[in-house]
Amino acid sequence: MQRREFLKITAGALLASASSGVMFPHSALAQASDWVESWWGESLEEDVLPTEGIPVNAEKVAVYCPGKLRLKSSIHGGEYEFNFRDTKGNYDQQVLNSLNWFLRCKDGTWQYMDVRTIESLNYFSALLEVPLIQINSGYRSPSYNARLSLKNESVARNSLHQYGRAIDFFVPGIPVRQVCSHVLYARNTMGYGGVGYYPRAGFVHLDSGKRKQWVK
Repeated sequence: MQRREFLKITAGALLASASSGVMFPHSALAQASDWVESWWGESLEEDVLPTEGIPVNAEKVAVYCPGKLRLKSSIHGGEYEFNFRDTKGNYDQQVLNSLNWFLRCKDGTWQYMDVRTIESLNYFSALLEVPLIQINSGYRSPSYNARLSLKNESVARNSLHQYGRAIDFFVPGIPVRQVCSHVLYARNTMGYGGVGYYPRAGFVHLDSGKRKQWVK
C-alpha cells in the first residue's frame, strides 16, 4: 500500500468516526495527522513541487544554446556525448539518429524522438551546467509501456514515452528537487511540456506535451 492510499484510509476512518457521533477536537485530529506522518516516516512536503526559482546563470544561457548532451543510460549502460546541433541551428541528422537509438526502449525497439523534448533537455543541461544526465527511460514501445502500467500505477497507459516525446532522468550528485526546479524553469521558458516530479523514485519526467506538472 502506498503512503497516499494509507493517508486516505486513515483520514476516512477519522471522518467516519466523527460523523457517527464520536467527536474529535481539532487538536486531536491534528495530532492524529502528525502520528500518521511520524509512523510512515515521510514528510508531506515531499509531495510539493519545488520552487521554480531563477538559475544563477540563466541570463547568459540562450534558449538554443549549443546542442550538446552527455548522457548515460540506466537501461543499457552506454555513455556518450551527442553534438546534435551547431550554433547556427543546423541539426546533424546522423547524430540525432544515434541519439534516437541511444534512447531506445528496453525491449530493443526505437523511435524518432521529438526534437522539442531534446531541446528542452539540452536547455536544462546548460542552465544547471551538468556534465552528465542519466536516462532512466526514453522511448517505450506500446507493448512494453502496457506491461509497465500493469505493474506500476505511476505509469500512464497513454504515456508520451510511446511517441518519443518524453524522457525520465536524474543528475548524479545533484538533489532531484534542484533538478526539478531547473526543469520547471526550462519548461516555462520553452513554453511547452509536462514536468513530473518523483522524489521517492529519484527522477524527473520531461515531455513535449501540454503544459502541466505533477508529483508522484
